[in-house]
Amino acid sequence: MKISALPIYIIAGFNFFTLIMYLISPYVFGRQGFLLSVVFVFVNIVAMTFGYFRGVRSGKKAVSNLVQPKALPLQKIFNYLTVFYALTFLIKYAYLLKFQIFDVGGMVQHLLVGVANPKLGYLLSIDETRQATVSWSLYFFISILNGIYFIAGFVLWKSLSGLQRLVFLLFLLLEVFYWVGRGTNFGVVSLIFIFLLASVIQSKGKFNASYFVKYALLLVVGLVSFSMIMYSRSEGVVEDFQVFALSWGYVDEASILFDVVPQELHTSMLTVFSYLVQGYYNTAVAFDLNFIPSWFGGWNPSIQSFYSVFGADLSGNTYIQRLDVYGIDPRINWHSSYTWFANDVSFYGVPLVMFLLGYLIGYSWVKAVVVENDFLSKLIFILLSVSALFNFANNSFIAYHFYSFLFVFPYWIYKNKFLR
Repeated sequence: MKISALPIYIIAGFNFFTLIMYLISPYVFGRQGFLLSVVFVFVNIVAMTFGYFRGVRSGKKAVSNLVQPKALPLQKIFNYLTVFYALTFLIKYAYLLKFQIFDVGGMVQHLLVGVANPKLGYLLSIDETRQATVSWSLYFFISILNGIYFIAGFVLWKSLSGLQRLVFLLFLLLEVFYWVGRGTNFGVVSLIFIFLLASVIQSKGKFNASYFVKYALLLVVGLVSFSMIMYSRSEGVVEDFQVFALSWGYVDEASILFDVVPQELHTSMLTVFSYLVQGYYNTAVAFDLNFIPSWFGGWNPSIQSFYSVFGADLSGNTYIQRLDVYGIDPRINWHSSYTWFANDVSFYGVPLVMFLLGYLIGYSWVKAVVVENDFLSKLIFILLSVSALFNFANNSFIAYHFYSFLFVFPYWIYKNKFLR
């Protein structure tokens, strides 16, 4: 049984690309640990790759004698998801924006501020002085299904009716408006990654001229949207490049990159480097700190909020919070996924986590493309794969979908390991 390796080529390839950007970065790192962090990231990418191929092998064994299950009424399931989303999307945005549920005008005006001024939109998005207007428990409940709505839409796109596609696109445009209004690249880039991986599933990993054009267009759209938002956040061309400096060093204006890249693009170049590599630099700083267990409460911000509901606040144990003493603000600066995982397993345990992540991606990939009706494996594949694509920055993707993941993933594990 031949299974395409395209997913790991995309995931590992993008991770290696960010590592190369780290190596050629125009930043001067005023601390030790740079080379160690390069080796550490390399080891983790290799561990994830080995895990992927091991997962593919296990997946092949699992499906070799598996009879195709009865076809699920996926269109009907998507209709239910759409109706639920239509009834609850205002609650979702009200919680995230901290507005009253039916204050649509206020939410729109708030986001328009961010569209006009992405830097201000981003600062408003991390403003902790405003109080939530929707209870966390209600948001948790609706997020279980809402968290997978856009993934489901992209995965099932070919089988959707014209009306279903129209409604989905309207909600998709609203989601894009929300993320642009927040002045952050995360949401738009996440949607592009989801669409890319859904296309890979639909093509079953085939790669020809038409798919090459599609993936190239996605790359262009992603780069353009990313650059526009980051350029706007920096408020246009800047004269003093040190505004991009972070707490651990400065921008090397003698770097050959300033000679190779046209002068008009220097600001854009620095915004791209800042976004792609600062997480790796912050990981290098975190090597100086001792490990304090977070008892699996430091994996991502959503699980921290989940713990806090039960009166347990372990965020103070995390590298993310403790790096504040080095001037690395936990609200503004971001960290690689490796640092987030290290909160719970230490840096020594991170390669094992990455191997397991790769294993689950490989296993779910086989189930997604061989078992036509295994919609659950398609969801898991995309949730884990997009998270792996964001390893350079954080694991906010899985955090944003965590409440869905909290229910979908255990059931998927149970179904694949105990009901065969």
